[in-house]
Amino acid sequence: VFFMRRITHISDNSHILVFVQGFMGNTDTQLSQTLQSWSEKQGYDFWTWNFKGHEISDPYLSTLSEQIFQLRLELTLLATLYPEKHILCVTHSQGSYIALRTFYEIQQTFPTVFLNPALDLTNIILHTRLTSEEQTHLANGHPIFKEFSSSKRKWLTPEWYQEYLKFSLDFHVTGDTFYAIWGTEDAIISETDRTLMNTICKPQYIDITGDHSFSKSVYSLALTQTLTDLFIS
Repeated sequence: VFFMRRITHISDNSHILVFVQGFMGNTDTQLSQTLQSWSEKQGYDFWTWNFKGHEISDPYLSTLSEQIFQLRLELTLLATLYPEKHILCVTHSQGSYIALRTFYEIQQTFPTVFLNPALDLTNIILHTRLTSEEQTHLANGHPIFKEFSSSKRKWLTPEWYQEYLKFSLDFHVTGDTFYAIWGTEDAIISETDRTLMNTICKPQYIDITGDHSFSKSVYSLALTQTLTDLFIS
């Protein structure tokens, strides 16, 4: 089953922009819409993924290994189907970790902009946001439910929790064109993430005004201008 979606199809173009969502992201976020609009303006095809559990209607939250397997399979397929096109990747938050692990496993990289990359997920997701009661709940094999649009759904599963505790950040990826864009008003990403990014892939760092999801219009403008400077100038 494939979850890759071509959102915009522009004929006779030479570029494909692939957006890899962050934790609980989906194609309806403002960030996704901002990137789609920018991609259309440049004349690029725009592709994105809906990882299982990232849509409100899907009660099952896929584990990290399942997401990596999914992206590995589909990104390899995309490169095989369109060998003449240049694939560019934009990742957000946890999507940056998923993409880096995928690059490492397939031993192939693409020009990538990592938006507020979240690698230290143990701290961001498991410690900062979870109460001790919730951590015990997960450790005892029970999922955590959260309210989304007036309905409860699984937010974290024991499988996700246990798997991430065992995941290694001890790997390295080499790419010619890696950039990490940091929103200066982001309250989620820590200096630990910067250190981990530098250890794993040594990107060029760029700081711009923005929160974790670049959700305000002024942030969106700053983001798209920065992408233009990187990929078009």
